[in-house]
Amino acid sequence: MSNMEKRKTMSTILGTRLKQLRSSKDLKLAEVSNRAGLTPQVISLYERALRIPSVEALSKLARVYEIEDKELIQIRELTVVDTVRLLGDEAPPSMKNERNMIMHARDTSASDQQGNNEYNLDDSDSHQWVVDGTPLSDEELKDAQDYIRSIRIMRKLREVD
Repeated sequence: MSNMEKRKTMSTILGTRLKQLRSSKDLKLAEVSNRAGLTPQVISLYERALRIPSVEALSKLARVYEIEDKELIQIRELTVVDTVRLLGDEAPPSMKNERNMIMHARDTSASDQQGNNEYNLDDSDSHQWVVDGTPLSDEELKDAQDYIRSIRIMRKLREVD
C-alpha cells in the first residue's frame, strides 16, 4: 500500500469536526489560517483527513473556534485509534506507538477511578464476551469500545449539520 493509499484510508473523525467548526463560524480557510498561524494548505489537509494535526496545531485551532482544547484533543485521540484500526499492519509505526500510548493512558486513568473502569464491561468473572465462538481478549474489547465511541461521535457530528 502506497503512502497516498494509506492517507486515503485515515479516519475522518477529526477532519469532519474541524470542517464543521469552520463552517459554523462561517470562516474561510484563509481567515482560519491568519488567526491560527497555520497555512491554508495545512488546514485543508487536516479537514480532508490527509494529515493529523499536532496537539499544538489543535490548540491554535481551538482558540480560533472558541472551544476547549480538550475537545479537539479527545477527537484527535479517537482519530488516531480509529486510523490504526482501519490500517492495521499498514499503519505507520509512529501512529501505532501513539495509539499504544493513548490506550495505556486510558487504562491507567480507568484503573485509577475505582469502581468506574470504563473498559470493565462486567465485574463478574462469570460473563465473557464471545464472537464467532471465540472469547474476546481485553484488547479486542477496548478496540470495540473505541470503535463505538467513534461511531457515536460521528452521529453527533451529523446531528450538528
